Amino acid sequence: MDLGQSSRNRCLSWRAMLVGFLLIPLNNFWVVQLELVRYSLVSYLVPYYTVIFILLVLVGLNRLLAQHFHWAKLGYAELAVIYIILSVTGGFPSHNMLQILVSSMGYAFWFATPENDWANTFWSYLPSWLTVSDKDVLRGFYHGDSTFYTVNHLKSWLISTSAWIGFVIMLVVCMISINTLVRKQWSDHERLTFPIIQLPMQMMDPASNFFKNRLMWIGFTVAGGISLLNGLHVLFPFIPNLRVTRLWLKSTPYFISFPWNHIFRLTVVAFYPFAIGIGFLMPLDLAFSVWFFFILQKMIMAIGISLGLTHNFPYLKDQMLGAYLGLGCLALWAGKKHLTAIVRNLLSSTELADTNEPMPYRLAFCLAIASCIGLIVFSTLAGMNLWIAVLFFALYFIFSLTVTRIHAELGYPVHDMEHTSPQHLIQTSLGNTNMSPSTLTVLAIYRWFNRTYASSPMPHHLDGFQIGKTVNISTRQLSKLMLVATVLGLLAAFWALLHTYYNLGGDSGKMGGWASGFGRETFSYLQGRLYYPLKPSPTGILAMPVGFLIVAGLALLRSRFLWWPFHPLGYPITISFGGRMLWVCLLISSIIKWLVLRSSGWPAYRKLVPFFLGLTLGDFIIGSFWTLIGLTFDVKTYDFWP
Repeated sequence: MDLGQSSRNRCLSWRAMLVGFLLIPLNNFWVVQLELVRYSLVSYLVPYYTVIFILLVLVGLNRLLAQHFHWAKLGYAELAVIYIILSVTGGFPSHNMLQILVSSMGYAFWFATPENDWANTFWSYLPSWLTVSDKDVLRGFYHGDSTFYTVNHLKSWLISTSAWIGFVIMLVVCMISINTLVRKQWSDHERLTFPIIQLPMQMMDPASNFFKNRLMWIGFTVAGGISLLNGLHVLFPFIPNLRVTRLWLKSTPYFISFPWNHIFRLTVVAFYPFAIGIGFLMPLDLAFSVWFFFILQKMIMAIGISLGLTHNFPYLKDQMLGAYLGLGCLALWAGKKHLTAIVRNLLSSTELADTNEPMPYRLAFCLAIASCIGLIVFSTLAGMNLWIAVLFFALYFIFSLTVTRIHAELGYPVHDMEHTSPQHLIQTSLGNTNMSPSTLTVLAIYRWFNRTYASSPMPHHLDGFQIGKTVNISTRQLSKLMLVATVLGLLAAFWALLHTYYNLGGDSGKMGGWASGFGRETFSYLQGRLYYPLKPSPTGILAMPVGFLIVAGLALLRSRFLWWPFHPLGYPITISFGGRMLWVCLLISSIIKWLVLRSSGWPAYRKLVPFFLGLTLGDFIIGSFWTLIGLTFDVKTYDFWP
């Protein structure tokens, strides 16, 4: 990698990259231990709290180095590079990506029985180069007390993991290319606020005096004190606790009978300090819209029940598909002038000012097309029908663009977009009676990277480019760095997962239920689609345009009336896991923010920002501390999320 000699390019120092690369396996192993072994949903939160903890340790070490070994001190830009490396790779080993894939790669062969008849049902449709079928190899994987580091094990996993690494690299190349095409519009023209990166930026910036701010330490003490108290309660139950984690309303005596148990079946009440802190940074109309639409949807469900409409009404999952599709289209429409200029540039000899972009626009467009073609070829070789593959990836990248927009504009800490998969949209709209078994099989095994979007690397790529813009790092060099980090991150993720599986055993009882549960989910889904083909869903076909039109209408009203209080991004989020978990936190933070702005204005708001950043930091750091205590001493400790 040619770093050049300019002041911009010197920011990518070799020692920063080396530290970042060396920390990738450590962070990945930590995530695997927390999520797969102990079931703690690290990767559902952004920023990743393990990365924030590592960043704080580096900042602390930096202070010590500045006093005694000034030459070894890491600069602002160097810390930023390390943070970017860990952020763009932190989702790979997660509950939302490779954990699902690795759990599924051998499941159909190990758990096939004469009763389920999987051998005759779909074995022949599973690509041998994407799966592992040798039961001698899988025995240690599921039973544990074995080692991954044998010639037979390494050889058996080499082909399939290499193929999947190539697949993810094509995904990432397309994501970086799309981000290149929209970055200027979103960052420079629309000036999106990127709330998620505010905490790490404050931590890294030596000029911010973040760690000298009294209000920050008060917020840190409040959140950290709650986490410390609750952690001690888990270890010593006689110590009282202060519950802030989720309480399922269906488990309370007030919501156990119909219709309340139906309306509030998946509803929780929680008071996460980190979410209240991040919510204070979010645009007020966005935070307000999330909890308002959440309550509105519950009211609509109650009305539906009173009218006898209890089966799936008001078809929220299907509405969410249309809404997220609409948000992606709206994001493209808002940038139509910028995108049109890029297209004109591609079709003519005129040049656009793209020297500050992650790559030239022509190259970005060509790489996006080439990577999409590569993904489609990969899918057809695996057995998917060509036109289904084209439709699948078109939808997938629209949804990926949507989650990136939510991340950059809203700063929502849990952007899972649950149930928003291309498979769901395709089969709801078209059914699957005319799809071949091999197409259905590939659609099933592809669920690992779109089951949710909480750990999608695409938002973190755009975060990285925004950080680069702020700290004067060349985004051209950052795009190359992200590709190198992706390869290393994928290798480290597969290592952490396979090492853990062979050590503990996916079906031994020593790991969490999802160690084999993801595989069961994948192939039970496939078996159901093969045995019971779906016809197009009339209600789903109607509900998706409703969701699309609702967000389009909200966007239109917001553009026409400055006083309009509802943001289109808030509507679909409320239907997802993140909406159910955090609606109360956003209710609290938005009321506080409204009161502050109404009574004292923006100066008071800016003065209070460190307090709310401290809430988030305190919750993350003390929460991370308890996870490390649990891993070190192999004891159950407090889990501050979820």
